[in-house]
Amino acid sequence: MHAAGYLRPDQREVDETTVLPQSPDVPNPIVRQALVEVRKVVNAITRELCKDRIVDGQRPYDAIHIELGRDAKASFEQRKEMRFENAKRRRMRETAADEIAGAGDKVTRSKINAYLLWQEQGRECVYTGRPISLAQLLSDAVDVDHILPRWRSLDDSMMNKVVVFRKANADKGDQTPYEWLAERDPERYAEVLQRAKKLPYSKYRRFTQKEMELKDFVARQLVDMRYISRLVTQYLRPLGADMVMPRGSMTAELRRRWGLNNILSEDGEKTRADHRHHAVDAVAIALTNRKRLHALANRRGEVAPPWEGLRHQAEESILAIKVSHRVQRRLSGALHEETFYGPTQKYAGAEGELVVPGSVGYGKDRRHAKGWEEDTGAFVRRKSVEEVKNAKHLAKVRDAGIREILANHLRKQGVDPLGAGAYPNDAFKGDNIPVMTKGDGSEAQEAHPIKRVRMIEESQTFRPVSERRSYHFVKPGNNHHIVYHEKDTKKGPIWNGEVVTMFDVAKRNATRLDMRREAETDIRATHLPPNKERSALRKAYHEIDTAHPMVDKRDSDSGRFVMSLTLGELFEIDGEGGERLLCTVRMLDQRSGYLHYKLHTDARKAGDIKKDNLYLSAKATQQRNAQKVTVDPIGRIRRAND
Repeated sequence: MHAAGYLRPDQREVDETTVLPQSPDVPNPIVRQALVEVRKVVNAITRELCKDRIVDGQRPYDAIHIELGRDAKASFEQRKEMRFENAKRRRMRETAADEIAGAGDKVTRSKINAYLLWQEQGRECVYTGRPISLAQLLSDAVDVDHILPRWRSLDDSMMNKVVVFRKANADKGDQTPYEWLAERDPERYAEVLQRAKKLPYSKYRRFTQKEMELKDFVARQLVDMRYISRLVTQYLRPLGADMVMPRGSMTAELRRRWGLNNILSEDGEKTRADHRHHAVDAVAIALTNRKRLHALANRRGEVAPPWEGLRHQAEESILAIKVSHRVQRRLSGALHEETFYGPTQKYAGAEGELVVPGSVGYGKDRRHAKGWEEDTGAFVRRKSVEEVKNAKHLAKVRDAGIREILANHLRKQGVDPLGAGAYPNDAFKGDNIPVMTKGDGSEAQEAHPIKRVRMIEESQTFRPVSERRSYHFVKPGNNHHIVYHEKDTKKGPIWNGEVVTMFDVAKRNATRLDMRREAETDIRATHLPPNKERSALRKAYHEIDTAHPMVDKRDSDSGRFVMSLTLGELFEIDGEGGERLLCTVRMLDQRSGYLHYKLHTDARKAGDIKKDNLYLSAKATQQRNAQKVTVDPIGRIRRAND
C-alpha cells in the first residue's frame, strides 16, 4: 500500500509553517471548536515566546506533547474496518448530492444529511408513518428532529436525528419519544417503536429511553476527546515538531509520583472542581518523554522528578493562572416560552372606545367580563382545570363565576377551597370533573364540563410576538446580556442594570439585517463601479451596525454607559479581604436584575455552584468596584472598555 502511494495522514508530506493556518472544517461542532482554540493558543505562544527561534531560521518548537484518549490507537483490523466504513459513507454522500442536484435544489451539508436519514428510515416519517417524498424532504414541510432533545442530551450526532413532518415535530416539542407518547397515547407510541425497529439499534434505543443520565454525556465527551486528539495531532504536524503522545494512564501515574495532584487537592487525588486541573495535566504531559515512559512500562522503581523543586514551581505557576472562558454572545436557545398569553389591559380604539385586543366583538359587548382583572402587568393563559391544585391557583382563575363554581365543587367534596395545602389529586379529574351551573348553583339541563380555565399571570417581562399580533404575548426565554449605566443623583453616581433578553436582541438583529438588505438594494440600483460599490456597502453596513448593535453601548436616559456583561465574560470585583477576585458571569435574572457569578477557576456542576448563592445587584456591583476584563489565550489579563 505504501509503495502504491496510499499513505496514512501521518505519513503524508506536509508544507512546514511557523504558524497554524485556519483550522479544518469538520462536521463535529465540539471537535471544530477544539481545533479553533488550539490554533488561538499555539499561535499566541508562537508570537510571544518563539520569535527568536523563527528569526534564527529554526522551527518554533522542538517537540509538542499531546495526551491521546485511551482508544486513540486502533488495531490493524479496526483501522481496516474504519477505512471501509469511511469509503462507504463517502459514496452514499456523493449519491445524495447527485439526487439533490437532480431535483433542482442547492446541495448543502444539511440537505445531504437529511437525505441520508430519509433513506435510512425507508422514506417515511417515523412519528406518523406517512411517506415522505423527495420534494417534501427538500421543502419546509419536513424537519430534522433530535430524538433525545438536543438541549438536554447535548447529542447532535446523526444517530440522534430523524426526518419527520414539521407538525409532528412541533407536537413532540422538547420531549423524548417516551415522555411524549408513552402515557398520552400508548397505541401510537407502540406504532412509533415498531417503525423505529428498522433503524440502527443504538438509534432505536433512544426511542425507548425513559431517563437521560449524565453518564451518557460523559461517555460521549470521552469519544470526542479521542477524536480531537487524533485531529489535533494531524493539525499540528506542519509546525515540524516531534509529536509525543503519552497515554492518560501514564501521565496520571507521573502526576501521583511527583506530588502534582496535591496542588489543587488536599487528599492527593486529582480534582475536577477547579479548571486549573488541566494545567496540572499539562505539566505531567510536557515532562513525559520516552525514557520516563519506558521506566514506567518496565516498572523500574520510582520515577524521580526531572529537577529538584518541580512541585513548588508548578504550584506557583498553576495557582497564578487566569482561566479564560468561552463567551456566549451568539443568538442561541429559546427566544421565548412556547405558551401564548393574552393581555388583560384595555386600550383606546379607533373611535375612542375601550377595547381589549383579541376580544370577541373587539370588546364592545363584554357583559361576561364583569369583575375581571384588567391591568398592564396582568396576562391570561388557558390551563387545564386539573392544574388548579391549591387556593393560590384558584385565586388566579380570571372569571369570577367559574372561580365560584370550582370553589363550590370543592366544598361538595368536603374540601375547603381557601384552606392551606394542596387539593386532592382527583379534585377535578375523572368523575369529579366540574360542570357549568346556573346562577343559583344548580346544574343546567345539559351539563357542560369545565375542562380548561383562563388564569392570570402577573409579570412585567411579557413581550408581544409581533406588531401584527399585538394580542399574543410571550415570556422571553434566555437572557443575552446585562448593561450597566451610571446616573448622577444628589447622593452621588448610582449604577443601574438592565437585563436584555435573547428575544429583544433577536428583534434588534432582525431590524439591523432588514436595514442592511434595504441599503444593499439601494446601492446596487445606482450601478456604481465594483470598487466604489464595495466601499459604499462597507460604509452603509458600518453605519447601520453602529446605530443598531446587538449590545447597545451608548449613553441613554438611564445614564452613562459603564459596561455590558454576557454569559462567560469576565470581571473583577473587590473581595472581603480587599483582594481583587476574577469572576465569570454564570446567569442573569431579568426580574431582579441580578447577575449570578462564579470564580473563574470554579468547574463544579451548576447545582453545586448555585448553593453558594453568589450574585450581585447593580448597587453591589458598583460598591465592589466591578471592572470588565478579558483574558487572552495565554492567560494575560486586560481591562475591557465595553
